[in-house]
Amino acid sequence: MPTPLLDNRQLGGDVQRPNLLVNGGFENWQRGTSFSTSGQWAADRWQLSIGGSSTITISRATAAESGSGGYAVVGAYTHGAAGNYAYLEQSLTTEILPQIKGKTVSLSVRAYGGVNYAPGCAQVALTSSGAASNIDARGTMTTVGPQTLTATATVPSDATGLVIRLFWVNISSTTYWDNASLVVGSVPAAADPQGWQPMHPADDLARCKRYYQRWQSGQGNTYLGVGSAQSATVGYAMFGPWPVTLAVTPTLTISAAADFVVVNKSLATSWPVTGVTMPVPYASLAGPILLSMTIGTSSLTPGDQIYFVANTTTAWLALEANP
Repeated sequence: MPTPLLDNRQLGGDVQRPNLLVNGGFENWQRGTSFSTSGQWAADRWQLSIGGSSTITISRATAAESGSGGYAVVGAYTHGAAGNYAYLEQSLTTEILPQIKGKTVSLSVRAYGGVNYAPGCAQVALTSSGAASNIDARGTMTTVGPQTLTATATVPSDATGLVIRLFWVNISSTTYWDNASLVVGSVPAAADPQGWQPMHPADDLARCKRYYQRWQSGQGNTYLGVGSAQSATVGYAMFGPWPVTLAVTPTLTISAAADFVVVNKSLATSWPVTGVTMPVPYASLAGPILLSMTIGTSSLTPGDQIYFVANTTTAWLALEANP
């Protein structure tokens, strides 16, 4: 007798399915642990937006719910005028979206109400853009928690964007979020501590590093790359390769130019770096990065071999690659 097949409607929420979100458990915070400015990336892949005169501080927190473990995100929200809000969002615009157009997807997020809780102070939203008929499916917090908020919708076949949003709205309040999942099908994944299916930490971090990778010295006098002088004040050096392939061509940020020096081929003399730029990744998004640097007054001549050196314990470089 053949084994009957189960369709998605018959699945339990705790049946493991691939989570389409990056850092759904809010375990990775490469940029820091506290944020309060609209446009900032807080927990990896989650961007903060603030509307109107409202204010909020987003922080990494120990999970508020007993048995959850790991980290959660908490937002201390001060409500401004009517219609104001704050939210964390993750966009699936360029990578996953083409594979799920026309399919039903379900969002689930664990919520926990804290200070000044009132019904409706928090919402989850599953929203598309660019379609003739866009979706805006929402789940609303109804009790101080903990509870699982869900939203299910069919992604329009002509959508150009799909965004997950975690809202603070209506009143000043503090709300914790954890265990966010987006899965294909009409049955949301479990978000409670017993049913939540986390990724392996190594896989979760690797996903995050496709969009942000940071290298930090931790010690002075660390040689990062070798290159050549183009003139007395301009040099190029290769740095990398990076451990994970980046999603798109990245931008570069550094701790401070004063944290780096250029050393000549004999290792006898060094000069301060007064600026670092990154023209393009060399060969591929996973390969070495070609760094261009402006060098303080030096006696270098074109063609001299040089070394790019992190000269302080706090020196760092980061690549940002948000689609």
